Amino acid sequence: MLGHFEGKIVDYIKGCKQQMLAIGRAMMSEPQLILWAKLLGHEPQNVSK
Repeated sequence: MLGHFEGKIVDYIKGCKQQMLAIGRAMMSEPQLILWAKLLGHEPQNVSK
């Protein structure tokens, strides 16, 4: 039961990171975007437009 709940939290956090990345993509230049992605724990290759 606890494992399922933890999984839900992880999925939620991943969803939030994806949203934040999308917002960053819309608002930032490429160098800023790479820094933003690193802050969110993404590797730069996942960020290219």
